[in-house]
This record gives sequence, C-alpha cells and structure tokens, in this order.
Amino acid sequence: MKHLLIIAITLFSLTSFAQDTTKHATKKPVPEVTAELMPFQKDPFIPEFSILLADSTHFTNKNIQKGRPTVIVYFSPECSHCQADAKNLKEKLDSLKDINFVWSSSHEADKLAAFAVKYNMDKQTNMVFGKDEKWAIPSFFKITFTPYFAVYDKDGVFFTEFRNGLLPKDLIKAVEDSNKPKEVKKKKK
Repeated sequence: MKHLLIIAITLFSLTSFAQDTTKHATKKPVPEVTAELMPFQKDPFIPEFSILLADSTHFTNKNIQKGRPTVIVYFSPECSHCQADAKNLKEKLDSLKDINFVWSSSHEADKLAAFAVKYNMDKQTNMVFGKDEKWAIPSFFKITFTPYFAVYDKDGVFFTEFRNGLLPKDLIKAVEDSNKPKEVKKKKK
C-alpha cells in the first residue's frame, strides 16, 4: 500500500510539472520557403582551388587547360563506388582524352597517386590527382557523398553534376551536350 501511495504521488508530481503548450503557444507567421541557390549556381565558373599533388607541387584552377571541357571529381580512394566509377572510366580512357579531369580528395596525395596507378590514370596528361587541403571543392559544391562529378564546358562554365557517381556514357554525353551551341530563346510576340 505504501508503494502504491509513493507511485501515485510521483505520477501526480510529474504530471503537475508537465506544461500545456497549447495555451501558451503564440501563432508565428510561417516563413516563406525559398530554395537557396548552390554556390555553383551563383557563380557558374570553375571555383578557385589548390590541390597538393604527390610530387609536393600544387595544381590550381588557373592550371586547367583552356578550351577543353573540365570534370572535377571529388572522391575517396577507399570508397567502393569511387573505385567502381574509376574502373568504368579506365575502360573508356581513349574517349576521355580531350577532357580535363581534376581528381580531388581529402586523403593524402600518396594514396591518391596509388589510386591513379591502380586505374591506369597516372600517365594520362589530362588527369591530375591531389589533396584538397582547404576543402575548397567540397565546400563549393556542398558535397555530402563520394564520388561527385561536376562537368564544365570548354569555356569553364558549369554544365551539370553527378552526385551519386556515373557511367562513362553519361559523362561522355554530358560533355558532348555541354559543348553544343547554346540556344537563345526568343520571346513570343
């Protein structure tokens, strides 16, 4: 009986401290929902970055060869999806030779170099692999998962992105589409 009385008092105490939020709630206006633009939508040009290469030099956005499409890849050499995409791209290296590739990661440059060797990309003159020490690339693109691919046209203007990896044919098509003349829409009279 004593135990029941203690339990009843405890429950009464707990419920008396609980607040009824409905009588104290005030109506607040619902904020207008607006889609925030991603940084690459505000500034469509290749972002500033500097990546550390395995030879201890730095490669920056200013080193990218002009007049060619560019693909910025953010990846992890330990990521199985990144490895699968690299393996698929390895089989199409001849089709990709006229595209600049910037492979960037937060991993050490020697691990990135080993990744490049594993997928026969180390001898490709159009591909660089480096450590993004300042996280410029993942910050600019708001990257949450690897692999991530950003495609820029030959003028260095953002065209599209692939946030969950890709197939080589999709990358090749995106690069081809990015180089098609841009249609100017005319106003209807």
